[in-house]
Amino acid sequence: MLKNFKCPIILLAFILLACNTDDGDLVLPCDFTAFIDLDLYNEPSQSEFTIESAQINDNCLDITFSASGCDGVSWVVQLVSDIPLQAGDFGGANLSLKFTNPEVCEAYITKTYSFSVLDYLNGLEGISFSLQGWEEPLTFVN
Repeated sequence: MLKNFKCPIILLAFILLACNTDDGDLVLPCDFTAFIDLDLYNEPSQSEFTIESAQINDNCLDITFSASGCDGVSWVVQLVSDIPLQAGDFGGANLSLKFTNPEVCEAYITKTYSFSVLDYLNGLEGISFSLQGWEEPLTFVN
């Protein structure tokens, strides 16, 4: 009977060790990664939504927004930047949330998605983001 528990215990131990960083903190990934695409940045979002909140949380930008729909399972979200940043800059980037909602229900749903901003922080001391539809600047300091 003990043999049956060895494989799951070893697998669980491996997973737990693989998720730890050198300093012992558990690394939780963001839902998505923001990316740079000037053409897509300039296109309007395919569906309407309202941003309820936006904040930097560890290395993720958490955006909470609302839209009509059934349950939000089929929503497609992307976070797009207009410019690449240079190492050493403490400049800013403009971000745009692109949202596609194929659902035709009339419920009003609020969801939070997190986007990795690590690609923007390589070599930077900090960065400010301007998110379309959100008036407050979002600042990350390393």
